[in-house]
Amino acid sequence: MEWETSAGLAVFHDVTCSFRIRTDPMGYVVKYEVEAKADIPCIRCGQPLHLPVKQTDWVSLRTRHPEDAHVILGDDELNIRFIEKASFDEEQFVGEVIELELPTYPRHEEDDSSCKMSNQEHQEEPDASSPFSVLSKYLDT
Repeated sequence: MEWETSAGLAVFHDVTCSFRIRTDPMGYVVKYEVEAKADIPCIRCGQPLHLPVKQTDWVSLRTRHPEDAHVILGDDELNIRFIEKASFDEEQFVGEVIELELPTYPRHEEDDSSCKMSNQEHQEEPDASSPFSVLSKYLDT
């Protein structure tokens, strides 16, 4: 499964998931367990970073909205989602669970030799004698 993330296009494979769904007066309660392997580009070198993902949690899918138009959820209610239809898109749900477990800025470890860092990160710092010395690399000489 391919998934667009803030860090780039990720590929999820070896995805397994299990759901336990029960009805609730306000909708459904879904307990889930998701395991997968994710390949996502390293923000330093662009090469794939292989990450295991495992998440077990629950979510309350409410089909009825509260009477008031404005809803405030407390910390203990963050697992509540309001849904329009009583249908459930498993692939979309599993993709979101995996994406939320991935790092925002995925990168290889500092000592990982497979990471070919970009030239910008390898450039030496210019002489700091002037506060404008960093701009010298943009001069046409």
